[in-house]
Amino acid sequence: MVPSAKQELVFILDEFMEWVFRFDDMFDNGDLRSDYDAAKIVIDYLISKCEKDADVALPTDAHVKAAIEIARLHEPIHEAIKARSTPGKPPKAQAFSPHHAESTFALLT
Repeated sequence: MVPSAKQELVFILDEFMEWVFRFDDMFDNGDLRSDYDAAKIVIDYLISKCEKDADVALPTDAHVKAAIEIARLHEPIHEAIKARSTPGKPPKAQAFSPHHAESTFALLT
C-alpha cells in the first residue's frame, strides 16, 4: 500500500502511527497502566469523539487531562480518514469500538 500511495495518505498514516505509539504508551507504562477508572475515561472520550463528534466534558484530574490531550491529537487524524472514507461503508478495523474497549476492560477487572 505505502509504496504506491499518494503522499497525503502516507502523511496521514505516519501521523496515525505516531499517535498510536504515544497513546499506547500511556496504557503500557504510563499513568493509565494501573488506573482503570482514568483509563476508562480516556477510552470513553476517544470513542465518543470518533463516533458522535460530541462535546465531552473534560476531567479535572491532572494525569487524566494529560492523557486526554494525547487522545485529542487523534481528532484531526480521524477527520482526515473520515473525509477520505466511503460513506456508509464500515472501516476494516475498528480498534476503538465500544465492544473492543469493554472486552479489554473486562479482562482487567
